[in-house]
Amino acid sequence: MGRLRAVSGRRAATLCLALFVFAGYYKAADLLRLVPIDLTLVFWALTAGFCLLALWRERRLPPGTLPMLAVFAAMAVGLHWPADLAGYPAQKELRLFSLTALAAFAPLALLQDDDERQVFVYAVGLLGVAMVVSAALAIATSGEFNRVGAFYSNPILLARASGFTVLLVCLLYWLGRIRIWLFLPAAAA
Repeated sequence: MGRLRAVSGRRAATLCLALFVFAGYYKAADLLRLVPIDLTLVFWALTAGFCLLALWRERRLPPGTLPMLAVFAAMAVGLHWPADLAGYPAQKELRLFSLTALAAFAPLALLQDDDERQVFVYAVGLLGVAMVVSAALAIATSGEFNRVGAFYSNPILLARASGFTVLLVCLLYWLGRIRIWLFLPAAAA
């Protein structure tokens, strides 16, 4: 029972990391517009908590942490430090700095083995599939092919997500984890 709880906790941390890193891809979706708080910040806080828990359990820093800290310390020197730290420009800089720092550090702490990396990649692939389906439905209902997006995101994010998904499906086929019949709907289109 304890091992199952540990595995599900690690998977939850990995899924939370994926939802944090790719929050900009889906948070403007119709269903999520009703959420009264910023999902990026929610998953930032959850991911930071999972990272602290992982550090507490390991009792050591993951490999690669010190060089990354040096890079972010050098970047902190270049931050604009206004007299008014409560002002909008300072808050925006500190928010982007903290989001970027966590997005860079969290994989070191949370993606320790292949199972966790696999969950992360599958979560990103599933997001790509959802975005492609959303874009296909938008094209089918509106007939517009110009500047198609998904979940009210821009076309560049759709291209990144769908491109990653295509690469993931090809890799899974190459590894023998999926069969050729999955490619048939794409070939028919």
